Amino acid sequence: MDPSHQPTPPVVVKAEPITEHSPSPSPSQIIDQKPKLCGICFIFKNDSNMFKQKSCNHHCCVDCISQYVVSEINNKVVKVYCPIQNCFAKLKRENLQYILPKETSDKWELAKYVSKIDLEQKTYCPFKNCSVLLVNDNERSEVVTSCECPACHRLFCAQCKVPWHGNMNCGEFRRTRRVKVEPGLDTQV
Repeated sequence: MDPSHQPTPPVVVKAEPITEHSPSPSPSQIIDQKPKLCGICFIFKNDSNMFKQKSCNHHCCVDCISQYVVSEINNKVVKVYCPIQNCFAKLKRENLQYILPKETSDKWELAKYVSKIDLEQKTYCPFKNCSVLLVNDNERSEVVTSCECPACHRLFCAQCKVPWHGNMNCGEFRRTRRVKVEPGLDTQV
């Protein structure tokens, strides 16, 4: 070994722990482990506490992005976008499912599914204390009137979208428009 040749000292790099929502870092990411600024709360946080949207490269802390998405889903927003002003990158549930509450993740998935159902196929139980979504998958285009809600087991008219009016047909009912107001009944038709 040549005595004039000194070995290069090793570079010591402190790496933050990787959480489930963080992909394995590349060597360049390990070297650049400076705290990042959250685009929502504007507090610097370590990478292990940050979420980065790949499509736009914005950083938000896990707490802020979780609260933001929970709020959006609770407000019935199906397409959730990056919260940074003037950014229109769509957030994906599968990228956030490890940091979101399971209930929110499930709600988001259901909302995306329901949004894909044609409006003409959607019917809701007319009773306020039920209001379950029913999907008309009648491929034969038969006219269905009397329908039993599978959740509350009460009868309603699928054409008029009101409680069952068995003593008259739909045409007669529409002409009279006499909807009996019952407690717990959604009378907005």
